Amino acid sequence: MAKEPNRLLRVIVPLVLFVAGGGIIFYSVMKNSGTAQTPAPGTTSPSTSTTTATGTTPASAGVKPAETPVAKSPEAAASVPEVPKNPEMSTAPVPVAAPANTTYTAKTYPFTEYAAIGSETPKNQGGTFEFEVRFSPFGAGVERMALANHFTTIKKVEHEVIQQFRALPPGLVDDPRAGTCGFAMNKVEIDGKVVDLGLTKTAKETYWKQTAPGAFEAEIVDGAGNAAVRISRAYELKPGTYDLTITQRADNLTDRPIALAWHQFGPTSLPSGTIRYGGDVRRVRFGYQLTKEKDPERLVIADDSASSLIPYQTALDTQNGMFGVSNLPRWDAKKLWPNTNSEKQQETLAWVGMTGRYYTVAMYPKGAAGGVGGRPGRGDDKAFTLVDKVDRLAIPTGEAPSGGITDILMGREIKPIGEVVLRVATKPITIQPGKSADVSVGVYAGPSSVAVIEKQPSSFAAGVSKVVLYTFGGPCGFCTFQLFAGALRDLLTVLHNHVVFDWALAIMLLVVCVRTILHPITRWSQRRMYLVSKEMAKMAPKMKQIQEKYKDDPTKLREEQSRLLAENSGAYAGMAMGCIPAMLQTPVWIGLSAMIYFNYDLRHSPAFFGVFQ
Repeated sequence: MAKEPNRLLRVIVPLVLFVAGGGIIFYSVMKNSGTAQTPAPGTTSPSTSTTTATGTTPASAGVKPAETPVAKSPEAAASVPEVPKNPEMSTAPVPVAAPANTTYTAKTYPFTEYAAIGSETPKNQGGTFEFEVRFSPFGAGVERMALANHFTTIKKVEHEVIQQFRALPPGLVDDPRAGTCGFAMNKVEIDGKVVDLGLTKTAKETYWKQTAPGAFEAEIVDGAGNAAVRISRAYELKPGTYDLTITQRADNLTDRPIALAWHQFGPTSLPSGTIRYGGDVRRVRFGYQLTKEKDPERLVIADDSASSLIPYQTALDTQNGMFGVSNLPRWDAKKLWPNTNSEKQQETLAWVGMTGRYYTVAMYPKGAAGGVGGRPGRGDDKAFTLVDKVDRLAIPTGEAPSGGITDILMGREIKPIGEVVLRVATKPITIQPGKSADVSVGVYAGPSSVAVIEKQPSSFAAGVSKVVLYTFGGPCGFCTFQLFAGALRDLLTVLHNHVVFDWALAIMLLVVCVRTILHPITRWSQRRMYLVSKEMAKMAPKMKQIQEKYKDDPTKLREEQSRLLAENSGAYAGMAMGCIPAMLQTPVWIGLSAMIYFNYDLRHSPAFFGVFQ
């Protein structure tokens, strides 16, 4: 006979096993965490998280944060040896996030006028620098960049200023320090927390102390006043060059890894010059690279495609009203890169810049200098991989809207109604405790001339020379072939340097050369038109007879006219054939006009050996 089940044991045994197992697990946990200390108030919490571009997401222990590309170069490795090649892949402990209520603020310093670098003294007066850079308290940015050997007029009184701080119009903001400031540090994000580095509340203070001419430092502290991050920026300018290096680094002063996203301004609007019939010729430009599958050499390209060339009015993003009259620009930021075209073609950013008629200011990765095999504008090291996106910010100039149909027809000067500054944002960079991240960039600020850029080692290596385009854009853009324009530029240069030694005579001789080359096509077109005119003359009496014969019968008149035209359809075909050669010449003449208009070498050049200007 089976025994009755012991119901007491069925309860006690599982309970004992559960308690014993729980005790073993608790003992193991305490043993493994025996070295941990209880955090003091205001210090780092032991909770673990990974920081992404969208904020802070909880993560379990032992999981490494997502990989974030970090710009690296031989120059960066030499100047900041302690920066790991890829901090995210290092063997350091898993990042320990700050408590959710942790705050960060930048320390303030008494403001004193910053010392400038470079010089405005021209070469003929003993100067050695190509430009002078003055600095602003707004994010330690560029307040003014004036070229030493370039002037606004032939009188050579006022220097050409290609970067200028522009304050907001009176009445919008009371702080005169607010406006567009090239290459200023706007802000940083630490573990998803935004820290302003632009302007303090009072003009007597600044977030940036100048440690040497062109060198600045900012320190960020947490809510307890402990140093968290040190930001260093140093503008380096060598004599005789248009290359400017901005050495930038962020030092992690905490005892835990941090995720830092870098936000800074890029170039601002160049001088508009006089705007009349042709409109505003300033543009936002991007250099880019295709994928290795499409281009194994990774050439830097900067063509007139929609992803590479953005007209100033498009970047300004004005609302066009009746007859082209524009309203004030929008205030919200507008993303310019990546855009629909660049994403579709899988283009990689190489540099970003702004151009005027004769000058360019472009920013590129510092590591681009040197190149692969010494070849400019080629190789993976040209990619501006650290940049996540490029926005444009705009402010109104305070000018009354203009540019209507009446202004254009009358040839009146059109005033720009807005100023643009580009803003570059990086992806989050993981920085280990006691380590640094290098975010250095190079800047080209000078003439839009291939010959000039080729003499600048860093800018030429980065492929900035591709910025030079001879095109008006708009309706004429599609037929302005740069192959023709470049060939005409080279021919004009040869005529000037080796034949006539005067730009005016060189242009005249160039037109003669172009006319001579196109003469066979022009002659054939003219002959075809002459033959067509003779055929039409023969047909005229017949047409007149038909009109007189059937003047009272409109239906019959139309039928006979149609029959006569059909019998002489060859004359109309010949007329069309005679027009085609003239149309085929149009790109050549448009390219010639654009080349002469944008050619930097012709700026302020005298004509007929100085007889005329």
